Amino acid sequence: MEDPTAIASQTSARKTRTRALRVRKPTDFSRMHPDQNVTEEDASEFLALSRGTLRNRYDVEGRYYDESFPAPQPTGKGSTAIRYRFGSLVEWNRKNHCLPMTDDAVTQAKGVAMT
Repeated sequence: MEDPTAIASQTSARKTRTRALRVRKPTDFSRMHPDQNVTEEDASEFLALSRGTLRNRYDVEGRYYDESFPAPQPTGKGSTAIRYRFGSLVEWNRKNHCLPMTDDAVTQAKGVAMT
């Protein structure tokens, strides 16, 4: 019969290896519906902001509070998990960060760089 401590150490080593191998697949945001709810982790990935920065944006008493930032919604009564509406994240991102450059703006930027 095998030693129980040896079996336990093999099991914990196996668990450690499998935990290290778990890699989260990137989310395909192009297939998301605007009414879909996304996790804080997905919102962080989409906006390229850390989870702490997300929390600072909606913390009313915080230094970096942004009233235009979409408020997270709790998933249920007594739950600590929150979700963001994907459409509101897209709107906020368009208004505050990623305004697409028009052809005129690109031409003007090239003209300024050349002179």
